[in-house]
Amino acid sequence: MTDVVVAFGQKSDSIAYGRGRTDGMEWAQAKASCQELDQLADLSRRIGHDWAAWVQEAGALALPMAIGTTPEGDTEAAKQFWLKVAEEDWDLLAEAQFLEGFVDGALEMYDEISVLLGHA
Repeated sequence: MTDVVVAFGQKSDSIAYGRGRTDGMEWAQAKASCQELDQLADLSRRIGHDWAAWVQEAGALALPMAIGTTPEGDTEAAKQFWLKVAEEDWDLLAEAQFLEGFVDGALEMYDEISVLLGHA
């Protein structure tokens, strides 16, 4: 159990994770559609929340394509998505913890919105 607590503490203390979480929450609140959030939750379940492996295999630019925000294969649109979302955090996109934080923050907001709407 201690290992889990230590691992969680490391994740939550990471600058990349924290910035990603903040950006994910803001995106979910202000910009994301319900369909995008549904697809994000589904993708997160399918990959087993293993963002480090997913980023290594697919790359951060694949996320907006995978959730239907940008057309499949349109890397320029994916870059524009991240420029709008991450703004000054662009360099953090290479870090799996940023993407993990982004997804965690977005899904946390999605859960809160679902409760408020009575969909939980």
